[in-house]
Amino acid sequence: MPQVLATGYLVGLAEWTCMQALEGHLDKGECTLGIHVDLSHEAPTPPGRTLSIVAELAKAEGRILTFEVTASDAAVVCRGTHRRAVIDLDRFEKKLAARTADGQVPA
Repeated sequence: MPQVLATGYLVGLAEWTCMQALEGHLDKGECTLGIHVDLSHEAPTPPGRTLSIVAELAKAEGRILTFEVTASDAAVVCRGTHRRAVIDLDRFEKKLAARTADGQVPA
């Protein structure tokens, strides 16, 4: 494998940037979950290069938030969209518990 930033890590960094953009904007008991990623990976990022990621909320439809994302170093490395759903954490954890074998939420 070449010594560059892998696409999976780039997607994770883009998602994390969107999550951080929402800091302080959600109600108590709410959080977001990623539900869709549509990102291009257009240029390699070599080790030691600083990558800047910008996430801008482009659309809010009910509880679905769509972000425009761009990542760059000296060049545009990545661009596209990421959607997140605003959820009630307690309600989500109850649904999750119902899907586990013993009814307990995984730690």
